[in-house]
Amino acid sequence: MRRNRILSFVLTFCVLLNVLLTYYLLYDMTSLKQLLQPGKTEGNQEVVMQGERDIPNFYQTSALEFKDTYKPFKYIYRSEEATEWIIDPTLIESLASTLAENQINLSRDDFQEDQKFIENLYALNHLQVQFADEIPLSFLTDYVQIHQEDQAESYINQIIYPLDGERTVYLLNTRTNQYYLGHLNKAVDRKSLHQEVSQSKVQAIEVQGYIGKAGMIYLPNDPVHLDDQVYTLESIPEHLFLSAFSENAALKNTETSNTKVTYFNYQYTLDFTEDKQMLSVRVNRPGDTNQRSFAEKIENTFKYIKRYDYWPGDLRLMGAKHNLAQYRRYLNNLPIFSLGRTNDYGSSKMYIRNNNSGDIYRYQFPLLIFHAHIPDQSQSIQLASAAEIFEKVKDHGYSLSQFDDVFIGYQWQDDMEAGKKAHLIPKWYIKIDDNFYSLDQMDSAAFEAEFQDDTEILPGGE
Repeated sequence: MRRNRILSFVLTFCVLLNVLLTYYLLYDMTSLKQLLQPGKTEGNQEVVMQGERDIPNFYQTSALEFKDTYKPFKYIYRSEEATEWIIDPTLIESLASTLAENQINLSRDDFQEDQKFIENLYALNHLQVQFADEIPLSFLTDYVQIHQEDQAESYINQIIYPLDGERTVYLLNTRTNQYYLGHLNKAVDRKSLHQEVSQSKVQAIEVQGYIGKAGMIYLPNDPVHLDDQVYTLESIPEHLFLSAFSENAALKNTETSNTKVTYFNYQYTLDFTEDKQMLSVRVNRPGDTNQRSFAEKIENTFKYIKRYDYWPGDLRLMGAKHNLAQYRRYLNNLPIFSLGRTNDYGSSKMYIRNNNSGDIYRYQFPLLIFHAHIPDQSQSIQLASAAEIFEKVKDHGYSLSQFDDVFIGYQWQDDMEAGKKAHLIPKWYIKIDDNFYSLDQMDSAAFEAEFQDDTEILPGGE
């Protein structure tokens, strides 16, 4: 009898202990840990606010500085043996550092205009630094010492470092056929540069130059092989923006339709696309009214990138005209474009007011960012050689002299498996003024009409 009572007591105790532990496991793990480890506090507690997880350490806005957005786009090295496109990331970083240490002392002469002189420069042995767009000299203080205020507002898109042992250097605007003359503190070490290029881990690509509408266009002698890229995608949570834009006044949901969801307060109007892949923000109240130069207006746009753009990689200014500044996403030192024009997943756009202040009145950026690379799904893609591109352009009735540039970029495919995966395919792209077309688009009936309208008027300021 006594044995049965003891057994009954033990069973009852076990049942109660099981119920208690179940409660803690399901509803109160923190208290359970404190019971099991008295005196030890939980270091990282999950904080829940308004039904959303507080995850600031996972989603971070851009860590770039403004100067990172106009880093050189391409390095071309011409020697007696060949003309080469440098693609080794390590060598590119080394060159950027070396050139920044050897600043250009700009002459006090005015911008010179001489197309023939510039064409002759390309025949010299030289290192050529290309930028993705025309940029004001005032942005290039890491490279250039400016002595006159009017020079700071001049725009260039290339720097040519002759390898003749002299200290002379040329800063070009190839669209206007103008150049500035500058002098280095010391001449570029030709022998050292040649050794670096020839011994780089990623072999440079031999190219040949063609005269384009805005300078030389460099295309590879042989077909180029690049891997396509596959990434899983992450969509930036809507509540991060609702919180950021409601610091001074609560946002109200004013419209929900099949195409967008709209929030509004007296300062901002936020339009999320229905699939939460794009966000457009309209500024309802003008900001400061300080007078700015155009260069200052462009620099002012970057503060919105720092505050609201969550792209973790490189961004470059590619198009800063007609009251519109575009920051293009980059991967592996190549720009990203979308297949269609409806949603451009490769670009953040800043629309500038058409007044002296140049304040921002609207901006638009993608909400999709890369989460994880899937290298085992990549395949090698063969891209056309110079001869193949030349023939294709000729067969369609065009000439390379009608194009500003021809370059390689990634094309973000439309099929994203419901926003879960991005497939990026390397393609040849054509630049005409401030518009970009893939070489494949030449096969479409719509290209001719778009080509004729290559001076498309971009949305202006208010």
